[in-house]
Amino acid sequence: MRLARRVAAVLLASVLALTVASCAGAARSAPSLDPNKKVRVTVWAWDSTIERAAQRFNKANPNVSVT
Repeated sequence: MRLARRVAAVLLASVLALTVASCAGAARSAPSLDPNKKVRVTVWAWDSTIERAAQRFNKANPNVSVT
């Protein structure tokens, strides 16, 4: 039983370390955005309300275009 707990703890620690490392890599490679440049974001969803939400978001955020 002790071996199973140790293996589970090592696996959990490894997954946590990989998750943190992948997030840190994404943060370092994220481009800095020019506030005057328009950004386009494409959203895919099964929810039928996404179109209305995207329209409201586009009105409130003129430099971001959600399609």
